[in-house]
Amino acid sequence: QIVERESRNASTFRLGGARAFSRVPLVLRSGIFFDQKITPAANQHPIAPDGNRVGAGAGIGYAIGRFWVDLGYMHVRFLEAPAQPGGPMGLAGAYRASVHAVALTLAVH
Repeated sequence: QIVERESRNASTFRLGGARAFSRVPLVLRSGIFFDQKITPAANQHPIAPDGNRVGAGAGIGYAIGRFWVDLGYMHVRFLEAPAQPGGPMGLAGAYRASVHAVALTLAVH
């Protein structure tokens, strides 16, 4: 079955910053965001639900010689997205989700 999502243009808003320290090779980073959903409620689908998303992240970076180590965390919350009856699957309901992501990277400069 082919499900037409009928996506639309959407907006995203992001704000972030970083603070480097002069005495130690350390950088602190943080940010927040809002992503607007692209799928209308009439086309919500259980296989790939879509909703507005808000999130925040934080990270720390540290240089050790030629190596740079970064540790980051991000939390994304998918706000409730209602599905109308008679949509692609004929199912009414609401979708919501939450994601926690942690990343560790090592770079050589």
